[in-house]
Amino acid sequence: MRISRSFGRRNIHQQIVRELAMRILSGRVAPGELLPNEDVASSEMDVSRTVYREAIKVLTAKGLLVSRPKVGTRVRDRTSWNILDPEIIAWRSETETTRQFVEELFEFRQIIEPEAARLAAENAGPQDIRRIRAAVRRMAETNASTSENFEADLAFHTGVLRASGNELLASLGHVVEALLLKSFELSSHRAGAREESVPFHMEVVTQIEKGDSRKARETMIELLKSARADLDAVLAREGADQEAANWEKAH
Repeated sequence: MRISRSFGRRNIHQQIVRELAMRILSGRVAPGELLPNEDVASSEMDVSRTVYREAIKVLTAKGLLVSRPKVGTRVRDRTSWNILDPEIIAWRSETETTRQFVEELFEFRQIIEPEAARLAAENAGPQDIRRIRAAVRRMAETNASTSENFEADLAFHTGVLRASGNELLASLGHVVEALLLKSFELSSHRAGAREESVPFHMEVVTQIEKGDSRKARETMIELLKSARADLDAVLAREGADQEAANWEKAH
């Protein structure tokens, strides 16, 4: 693996971490492959040995690498990676196909979020309800394709996790953040999709506030089905556009 790229001084450590991670996650450096030794790699990346060494430590902590004395630093098998690490999630969303990302995203959400909504209906307090309802209100009041709207949507979903009363579920908030933000970005490519989702979100809040755990779970399932349909429509359109572009190029 040869890296011939110079970086500015600003955020150089994070840039080196990301550069190495993207090479690993994209498969350009395969599991089992040895990285160049420290002297060679730091020289090729035009950084100090200290900066390179610290980047290796970060990726080792995330399960991507393992270092052995007299052997070197090797890429670990994918089964050893900390897949739920927020940075790894964000990096994967950039390196994997959109279809693959969407499949895994919704499988994960369908396992977690309906049950969180059910528990929230049983355990949410007045402050939880106010927080979740305020997030939906911000969604309705902000432009659907803006960061403010995405952040409000994120606050809704993490708010439901927190309102579940289950600390393990609540702790997933930082994990799902990268997943959800990518999902919101994709869904915004279909005109009207995000505006149409607001009533689904409000209905979830209503059922949580009523304390109806069964309906809270069911309405969250419906919300996810709607979101998945929006993303499938976006992917189908992008696929058709790509096929048309390929046809024109070929003819």
